[in-house]
Amino acid sequence: MLRPIIRRRLETFVVIATLSLLWIGPTRPITAADGPDAFTILHLTDLHLCNLDGYTAQLAKRRDHFSRGFEPFRQLLDTVPDEVRADALAITGDMVDFHEGQAADGTLRAGQIEPLVALLANVRIPVWMTLGNHDIQTHVTDPQEVARFGGRPAMGLRAQVARAAWIRQCACFGQGTYYAQDVRVGDAHWRLYFLDNSYQSVADQVVVTDWGQAQLDWLNNELAQSPDQKALLFYHIPLNPREAMPADDGAPRGILRILDAHPCVVAAFCGHGHKNIVFDPITLPAGHAFVQIETAAFGYDRSAWRTLRLAEDSVTVSKPGSREVEVVIPAPATPKREAATSKP
Repeated sequence: MLRPIIRRRLETFVVIATLSLLWIGPTRPITAADGPDAFTILHLTDLHLCNLDGYTAQLAKRRDHFSRGFEPFRQLLDTVPDEVRADALAITGDMVDFHEGQAADGTLRAGQIEPLVALLANVRIPVWMTLGNHDIQTHVTDPQEVARFGGRPAMGLRAQVARAAWIRQCACFGQGTYYAQDVRVGDAHWRLYFLDNSYQSVADQVVVTDWGQAQLDWLNNELAQSPDQKALLFYHIPLNPREAMPADDGAPRGILRILDAHPCVVAAFCGHGHKNIVFDPITLPAGHAFVQIETAAFGYDRSAWRTLRLAEDSVTVSKPGSREVEVVIPAPATPKREAATSKP
């Protein structure tokens, strides 16, 4: 018979080992549930969920529409993943309408992430998210508070506080607000990159989307490690498909230079604009291109979701609210080459 202290240590080890496997599992290669030849992702974006209890009357009036989104989202989670045989759920930002807002007593109140996490706790498939600008925003209504925060009622000046809250409470952000997931479909190695372009700075009335140099360095290195991968990008704010690649440095140009150096990127999925758009392919100077697809806001349109079906040689994207095909994006074999690192 084991001594009590040895038995307790063994039991503790088993519990820790089990929890470790549960935590590590989602980051390992995943095989599709509906067969080895496909992997289906349910994509939606811009939920803008919010609980307005206790906030200022001005804020509650301005955002009232989104406070009624919890039940429709719960109904979607209960039905659509099974109907479309989804193997994973991807949400590209603005899960909540704001991270914190001005309460009736004048203080800043958070607590918006917890109701979302509670709904997602019952989802039986992996949930992967990216942050949107609203997920890191603070909303204020008092004129003095607006002035104190730079003259804007909604701003991301406390973005790091918000990011820390998302990391603490959501498993997909356990290693940070940008990360990758691997999916095996037959012999194809799909790698899905979930990026954080949620922060927007304003200078001279021009809004600039910030990709962050640390994230760009990470993405560049990850893409270089497996040149034969088939890569998909998920982020919130769309890249401008007409944006040129000027010679000067800058984060928006940095992301394009990285994509120019790595032809393995097949497509990108985003939100933010609250429209359903299949953009014209973004052709890069090296000659390869990728397709960017935006899905409309679930917060306004309950049928604003798509399915992305990964096969060995293509991605099939459905029309919004349907399994009917809208576009098939070929994913040709990427020739293996020596891993190279571009200089973003």
